[in-house]
Amino acid sequence: MTEKELATLYAYKDINTLNKIFKELKQKKYEIDAWFTEFGKKHSNSVLLKAKYDSPIRKPYNDKFDEYEQLMKQFRLCNYYMEVLR
Repeated sequence: MTEKELATLYAYKDINTLNKIFKELKQKKYEIDAWFTEFGKKHSNSVLLKAKYDSPIRKPYNDKFDEYEQLMKQFRLCNYYMEVLR
């Protein structure tokens, strides 16, 4: 779901679809949180902190972090729209 699509749902005051999307985003957030937890158990923080940003060990972490950042942007926007519509 893009920010433009969320804005369109907000403009049409489609609270039900926003709520459904919010639940989906929340589930994805939990999945990514679990991934970070497992990654942290597999690789200690000291190893990650010492590794260069573009090292092979950091690449999956960086990719997942970018995904998480985008997800959180959508999550907060969807939450904001739902709060305003209530």
